[in-house]
Amino acid sequence: MTATAISTTAATLYARILFQPATSHEIVKATGIPHSIVEECLQALSAIIEQAADGRITTRTGRRASGVLDREILDLLRTRASDDLGPWEIGNGIAATHGAARSALLRLSRDGHVIKTNDRPARYRLA
Repeated sequence: MTATAISTTAATLYARILFQPATSHEIVKATGIPHSIVEECLQALSAIIEQAADGRITTRTGRRASGVLDREILDLLRTRASDDLGPWEIGNGIAATHGAARSALLRLSRDGHVIKTNDRPARYRLA
């Protein structure tokens, strides 16, 4: 089965589950989709929904959702509260580029969530 067919099947199953919850056997009977494919798609959907609820993924491109990067940075700064960290260390600590970390840190600093403790090299800690 192609990726497009699986995506289409998954979307059909998701819509069916969302608007009319059913067991996998009921879905097979109603849609004619083979049971093995229904089970595979339901497992994939379950994993995606769980990851989205945790904020780990939310877009088709795999990019972080709005606000997720900020939460990850703040969580890292909380766990290392005694350290002043730069964009490079923060980016490495949360699997993000230092440029993305830098932009988020500037925003968080502007909003009063973090304090810039040093200009060169840039260092931050929780406010």
